[in-house]
Amino acid sequence: MLCVSSTAYSQTASISGNISTHTGTLIPNTTVILKAANYEQTVLTDNSGVYLFTDVPTGVTYTLEMERTGTLLNGVSTFDLVQMLQTILALPIFNLPAQNLAADLDLSGTVSVRDVWVLRQLILGLTTTLDTPNWRFVPLDYQYPNPIIPTSISLTEAIENLDFIGVKAGDVSGNASF
Repeated sequence: MLCVSSTAYSQTASISGNISTHTGTLIPNTTVILKAANYEQTVLTDNSGVYLFTDVPTGVTYTLEMERTGTLLNGVSTFDLVQMLQTILALPIFNLPAQNLAADLDLSGTVSVRDVWVLRQLILGLTTTLDTPNWRFVPLDYQYPNPIIPTSISLTEAIENLDFIGVKAGDVSGNASF
């Protein structure tokens, strides 16, 4: 979630950016919602993973939310499970914060045996749901294990390149298809 603060009056601006995986694959058809008191605008990312809000009144505090649905096992395999196990055993596998976030299925702030157990249950078909979002969206500069919290910015003019990483729960290798 992203909080957008503004101090300008009776003007409008645009907000745009893209959403991609940690491997750089752009994510289409992601719902992006811009909310404020008495205001809501919803867009979908296009085939290039780009979103654009136009005519956004300045001088208002906004929340930016992203949602994506899909199958839990998209991009998830036993290879992801093995990588998670190696990380728990302190063998260096994950190079990017997004990989840790993908492996942290319960969003506890650590990759644990419980996360491996949950992913194993999903792969074997013994469970079909997660207690946490299937997709997580974080700013490009996100550092794991920080919690996923709103980011504040000032909207006084058009904002371009407000980019995010979409992280599919369990897909540490980043090979989900779109």
